[in-house]
Amino acid sequence: MISLNIIQEELIDLLKADATLVASVGTEIRENQWQGKEFSYPNVRLRLGRQAPTSRGTCYTSHGSVPFDVLVASKEASSQEADRISGEVVEALLTHQINNGTYMSGPIRLGTTGIESAARLSEDYWVAVSHFEINVYEQNS
Repeated sequence: MISLNIIQEELIDLLKADATLVASVGTEIRENQWQGKEFSYPNVRLRLGRQAPTSRGTCYTSHGSVPFDVLVASKEASSQEADRISGEVVEALLTHQINNGTYMSGPIRLGTTGIESAARLSEDYWVAVSHFEINVYEQNS
């Protein structure tokens, strides 16, 4: 199977390459398990799901499907900022592909649960979530 760390790094690089998204959140595009001590808002966090093989045949170890979520956190009085940036995330990822020479992906697509409008988690803390899926394939040398 393809390392989840590699997939995560490629997806984050794809997000960081989007000028509109970077204009909204600056450098605050990171993996969900990032353990920095200071957070800036708004921010974007990528959370990978469980990779599963896409077949049980000869491609069992080289082709996989990976669900992932992108969370947008905002500290504003309303959900508007988180929802706007969530839309930017969708534009930055939807139908794009990743390829690092060792593996490639099919087009990024929305997962079956799609996009969730921002939910209030405290008085001024909002989180919007977009659910995606991607198929990854090892490339033959």
